[in-house]
Amino acid sequence: MPRSSSVVRILVAALASGAAVGAGGCLDQTYLFVCHSSDECTSGGRAGACESSGHCSFVDAQCPSGRRYGAFAGAGANQCTACGNGLVEVGEECDDGNTATDDDCLPTCRFNVCGDGFVRKTVEECDDGNLTDGDQCNHNCLRCAGGDGHFSWPDNGHCYLRVDAPQTWNGAQQACTQLDGYLVTYNSAVEQTTVRPALLTMIPGPHWIGLHDGTGTAYTWLTDEPVVMPMPDFASALPAGQCVTNTGATGAWAAAACTTQAGFLCENPGWIIDPKHKHAYKAFFEQPSWAAAVQACTQLGAHLATIGDRDEEDFVSAQFFGTFWLGGQRTGTAPGDGWTWVTGEPFGFQTFADGEPDDTFRPTCLALGSDRRWHDRICDGTLRGPYGYICEVD
Repeated sequence: MPRSSSVVRILVAALASGAAVGAGGCLDQTYLFVCHSSDECTSGGRAGACESSGHCSFVDAQCPSGRRYGAFAGAGANQCTACGNGLVEVGEECDDGNTATDDDCLPTCRFNVCGDGFVRKTVEECDDGNLTDGDQCNHNCLRCAGGDGHFSWPDNGHCYLRVDAPQTWNGAQQACTQLDGYLVTYNSAVEQTTVRPALLTMIPGPHWIGLHDGTGTAYTWLTDEPVVMPMPDFASALPAGQCVTNTGATGAWAAAACTTQAGFLCENPGWIIDPKHKHAYKAFFEQPSWAAAVQACTQLGAHLATIGDRDEEDFVSAQFFGTFWLGGQRTGTAPGDGWTWVTGEPFGFQTFADGEPDDTFRPTCLALGSDRRWHDRICDGTLRGPYGYICEVD
């Protein structure tokens, strides 16, 4: 057996871990070696490459790809590297081992992204092969159709819809959720002066927007985004406990009892894609129980969001304001009972707030707080809730 430095190191590691060594001192070929850099990959004096899969490959002209895995690559041992074998190799962005064109990884081993002409299930409404606005599919891969009026703002790629059928404020928010959005939130004067004329010019009557005084102490957007519109003295002049409408003729905002019937404006930002692993996330501002949030995500073809590491936590927590259900649950009350994710993946990484979890005598569910830390909460949302929820598509 060749005595390259890599093989010697493998043999030592194998002996330390109890791996089988056959006659003549040769290593059992079922041993799995994980590389971290290409300088760890040598065989018989040949230099290899450490693939993204963590296995070594070597030049082999008999393979269509020109490379073959070494003997210690587990299930891929001695196999040609190739797109579609389920292993991410040099030059590949992904490899899920299937030929589907509607998931996150295309048969070309490239991530499925907006503008490539392939519609990613759940995440994209359309994909016309370009990132041009003004056609049937905008640069966020949203159609921006429906309602009694609709508008796509190129600055953010969000879709805005007008619905004239009157609803209460809560009814309007529920209707916006069914349209994959929420009652519109204006984060700048530019957004309002762009969106309002496009949807409300010459349209009579008030239309609900997402500003309300749900606590009786201050007007807030239902998304919990900062209130930068209207001017600060506007909110202080509004009567307590009411909701806000936008009128078409003048653009004025006015408070009304939240049970009043009015038309409404919806905003759909689309799904937000994590650039690292291309998972997609979307926040919903209905306030169901944890179990109902799980079901709502499942019906979309998604799951209630799970957090696997610090990078994912940093990304997700930076996207949304407020408090949301995540896909973690503690089902038992015995001392040994622990947390599980709805996906069944390991519940390893944790970032609970100081003193949390603090409700260990009954089953609880996981929430991402406005402090960007985790909290355990009663699963029906009645204590310190209710909350919105974040769905994730892998």
